[in-house]
Amino acid sequence: MGMDEYKELLELVEEYTCGSQLRYRFRVKDTNIVLNISANSIDEAWSKAIKMFNELGINEVIEEVKRRYKEGLQRYLEKSKT
Repeated sequence: MGMDEYKELLELVEEYTCGSQLRYRFRVKDTNIVLNISANSIDEAWSKAIKMFNELGINEVIEEVKRRYKEGLQRYLEKSKT
C-alpha cells in the first residue's frame, strides 16, 4: 500500500508533547483503535504509525471482524425467514 492508501485508513488526531518528547496520536478510521507514536517529525510519525499498523496486523483483524459480522448477519437473516 502507498502512503495515500494508509491515509485513508489512519487519521492524525493529536500532536502533543510529553516532557521533551513530541508525540502523535493516530486513530484507525471507523474504529476505536488509537496508535500513540513518539517521533521527531510528522513524516517520521506517519512512517512509524504505518509500521505499527502492519506489524500488529490491524488491517487483517479488521477484515476478519467484517467477514465474521457478514456471516453472522447472513445466518440471522436466514433464521428470520423461517
